[in-house]
Amino acid sequence: MKKAVLSLFLFYTAVGIQAQTDRDACWLNAATGAWEWGFFKDFAVHGARQWQYASVKEGRKKTAVTLRSGKETLQLEIRYQNDSVCTIAVDDGKAQTYRLWNSAKSILSYLPADDTPPQPCSYREDSVTLCGYLPGMEHATFTCSMPQLYYERFQDTQKIANVPTDSIGRFELSIPVLGRTEVLFRIQSHMFSLLLSPQSECFLWIKGNSFLMMGENGRINHELSDIQESFFVQPKTLRYPNVVSDSVCLSEIRKGLAEKEHALDALLKKHPNLSEDFRTLAKEDLYYSSLGRLITQSYDSHAQGNDHLLPGILDMIDSLMKEMPPVPTTVNSRYSNFISNYINYH
Repeated sequence: MKKAVLSLFLFYTAVGIQAQTDRDACWLNAATGAWEWGFFKDFAVHGARQWQYASVKEGRKKTAVTLRSGKETLQLEIRYQNDSVCTIAVDDGKAQTYRLWNSAKSILSYLPADDTPPQPCSYREDSVTLCGYLPGMEHATFTCSMPQLYYERFQDTQKIANVPTDSIGRFELSIPVLGRTEVLFRIQSHMFSLLLSPQSECFLWIKGNSFLMMGENGRINHELSDIQESFFVQPKTLRYPNVVSDSVCLSEIRKGLAEKEHALDALLKKHPNLSEDFRTLAKEDLYYSSLGRLITQSYDSHAQGNDHLLPGILDMIDSLMKEMPPVPTTVNSRYSNFISNYINYH
């Protein structure tokens, strides 16, 4: 009989059992694709919290695992249907089916379609707690920074947070966010962004090119990590070049906008299970990039003494804003740049 997958990955000194492999077992909810269980060599993760192994009893048909976090314990009953599918029941509750994550496969292959509309940004200021496990990045500095909008909101010491990873690559930080926010992270040569929401707890695991996130915004972050970042790199026509005439600017923006809209349509046809949250965010990202370029052109024209801005510039600003939700779903650098310039110069 095949060994239960979990028993290969557990390590806990309390009962003297040694791990037989350094592989990690991450189990995704079979119905939602959400990462809900992580079994690593030194600890387990569930509910975006770390748990220690208290005991493991492997039987013929099931494996019983006791996890402990402080005074709290979880009793797991794990039954394996095969090497990549199991059920887990917690504290004698109803068993839930899980699929073992294969890092060689796209995370999108585990995600069902989701047409749940995203919520508008709350602009509620509160902290988010992010813990993580970054094997291979021990005793490194984990750095995060905020969009420009935060520079006026928070003190200088809160613009950037630096925390060290411990001897096995774990870290924990708490940062203030103003509604769901795109936060930029850097560690060693790696740089990436995450969407984080206030009053939430999340757990991040990165190993090589593998990435998983547990907690609120887990799905959208998985989708964003799996879609090539080049999709969100703006065409040169939507960036901020040397000053050009209003008519040239308008022509370039229309061209860039059409290119990115075509790319988005092709992406959604290729991955029809991408969530409504992703679709909305991609559209916001594109439109706010265009709006940022338009508002910058407006400022540049006024700075040169041109009081007669080409009507098409303002018309396009109005048109794009009407296409957007009244309140964006996320605070990010594209949105922050547009809002800052719009408030300051109009």
